[in-house]
Amino acid sequence: MDYLEQNSAIVDWRLNDLDYRTQEVWINSFFEKFKEHKNIIFFENYKRKIGDCSHHSGTTRMSFDKTRGVVDSNCKVFDVKNLYISGNSVFRTSGSANPGFTNIALSIKLGDYINNL
Repeated sequence: MDYLEQNSAIVDWRLNDLDYRTQEVWINSFFEKFKEHKNIIFFENYKRKIGDCSHHSGTTRMSFDKTRGVVDSNCKVFDVKNLYISGNSVFRTSGSANPGFTNIALSIKLGDYINNL
Protein backbone atom coordinates (compact mmCIF):
# COMPACT_ATOMS: atom_id res chain seq x y z
CA MET A 1 0.00 0.00 0.00
CA ASP A 2 1.16 3.51 -0.71
CA TYR A 3 0.70 6.63 1.42
CA LEU A 4 -2.86 7.02 0.05
CA GLU A 5 -3.62 3.42 1.05
CA GLN A 6 -3.83 2.36 -2.60
CA ASN A 7 -2.42 -0.92 -3.84
CA SER A 8 1.06 -0.53 -5.27
CA ALA A 9 2.31 -2.38 -8.32
CA ILE A 10 5.47 -4.36 -7.84
CA VAL A 11 7.33 -4.92 -11.10
CA ASP A 12 10.08 -7.49 -11.03
CA TRP A 13 11.59 -7.43 -14.50
CA ARG A 14 14.59 -9.70 -14.42
CA LEU A 15 15.89 -10.66 -17.81
CA ASN A 16 17.04 -14.20 -18.44
CA ASP A 17 19.05 -15.98 -21.12
CA LEU A 18 15.97 -16.44 -23.31
CA ASP A 19 15.39 -12.67 -23.36
CA TYR A 20 18.97 -12.01 -24.45
CA ARG A 21 18.91 -14.83 -27.00
CA THR A 22 15.69 -13.39 -28.46
CA GLN A 23 17.39 -10.01 -28.78
CA GLU A 24 20.40 -11.61 -30.47
CA VAL A 25 18.22 -13.52 -32.98
CA TRP A 26 16.28 -10.35 -33.80
CA ILE A 27 19.47 -8.33 -34.30
CA ASN A 28 20.94 -11.00 -36.58
CA SER A 29 17.71 -11.28 -38.59
CA PHE A 30 17.45 -7.52 -39.00
CA PHE A 31 21.12 -7.26 -40.01
CA GLU A 32 20.80 -10.05 -42.59
CA LYS A 33 17.67 -8.51 -44.07
CA PHE A 34 19.22 -5.07 -44.57
CA LYS A 35 22.97 -5.70 -44.87
CA GLU A 36 22.97 -4.99 -48.62
CA HIS A 37 20.78 -1.88 -48.38
CA LYS A 38 22.82 1.19 -49.32
CA ASN A 39 20.90 3.69 -47.18
CA ILE A 40 20.82 1.78 -43.89
CA ILE A 41 23.70 1.71 -41.47
CA PHE A 42 23.15 -0.84 -38.73
CA PHE A 43 25.14 -1.07 -35.53
CA GLU A 44 24.59 -4.26 -33.57
CA ASN A 45 23.97 -4.00 -29.85
CA TYR A 46 25.23 -7.19 -28.27
CA LYS A 47 25.47 -5.73 -24.80
CA ARG A 48 23.37 -7.70 -22.38
CA LYS A 49 21.18 -4.69 -21.75
CA ILE A 50 17.60 -4.18 -22.85
CA GLY A 51 16.10 -0.82 -21.93
CA ASP A 52 12.69 0.70 -21.51
CA CYS A 53 11.59 3.77 -23.45
CA SER A 54 8.71 4.63 -21.10
CA HIS A 55 6.17 5.59 -23.76
CA HIS A 56 3.19 4.84 -21.55
CA SER A 57 -0.13 4.49 -23.30
CA GLY A 58 -3.64 3.19 -22.87
CA THR A 59 -4.60 4.78 -19.56
CA THR A 60 -7.36 6.96 -21.09
CA ARG A 61 -8.21 4.81 -24.10
CA MET A 62 -10.14 6.03 -27.11
CA SER A 63 -13.35 4.14 -27.84
CA PHE A 64 -16.77 4.44 -29.45
CA ASP A 65 -18.52 4.07 -26.09
CA LYS A 66 -17.73 4.78 -22.45
CA THR A 67 -17.87 1.14 -21.40
CA ARG A 68 -14.70 0.42 -23.37
CA GLY A 69 -12.77 3.67 -23.10
CA VAL A 70 -12.40 7.13 -21.60
CA VAL A 71 -12.46 9.43 -24.65
CA ASP A 72 -14.37 9.41 -27.93
CA SER A 73 -12.85 9.67 -31.42
CA ASN A 74 -12.46 13.43 -30.93
CA CYS A 75 -10.53 12.89 -27.66
CA LYS A 76 -13.43 14.24 -25.58
CA VAL A 77 -13.88 12.59 -22.20
CA PHE A 78 -17.21 10.79 -22.04
CA ASP A 79 -19.83 12.49 -19.83
CA VAL A 80 -17.59 15.51 -19.04
CA LYS A 81 -18.31 18.80 -20.74
CA ASN A 82 -15.35 20.53 -22.43
CA LEU A 83 -12.63 18.11 -21.29
CA TYR A 84 -10.33 16.74 -23.96
CA ILE A 85 -7.22 14.57 -23.65
CA SER A 86 -4.49 14.32 -26.24
CA GLY A 87 -1.42 12.17 -25.86
CA ASN A 88 -0.17 8.62 -25.69
CA SER A 89 -2.71 7.76 -23.03
CA VAL A 90 -5.57 7.67 -25.56
CA PHE A 91 -3.85 5.07 -27.75
CA ARG A 92 -5.54 1.69 -27.43
CA THR A 93 -2.28 -0.12 -28.13
CA SER A 94 1.33 0.84 -28.58
CA GLY A 95 3.83 -0.19 -31.21
CA SER A 96 7.51 -0.77 -30.72
CA ALA A 97 8.64 2.62 -31.99
CA ASN A 98 8.43 6.13 -30.63
CA PRO A 99 4.85 7.48 -30.75
CA GLY A 100 5.91 11.11 -31.22
CA PHE A 101 4.67 11.72 -34.77
CA THR A 102 1.38 9.93 -34.11
CA ASN A 103 0.98 12.03 -30.98
CA ILE A 104 1.65 15.23 -32.94
CA ALA A 105 -0.85 14.25 -35.65
CA LEU A 106 -3.48 13.48 -33.01
CA SER A 107 -2.86 16.82 -31.29
CA ILE A 108 -3.18 18.72 -34.57
CA LYS A 109 -6.43 16.89 -35.33
CA LEU A 110 -7.76 17.72 -31.86
CA GLY A 111 -6.72 21.36 -32.19
CA ASP A 112 -8.54 21.65 -35.52
CA TYR A 113 -11.62 19.98 -34.05
CA ILE A 114 -11.74 22.29 -31.03
CA ASN A 115 -11.04 25.35 -33.21
CA ASN A 116 -14.10 24.50 -35.32
CA LEU A 117 -16.52 23.99 -32.42
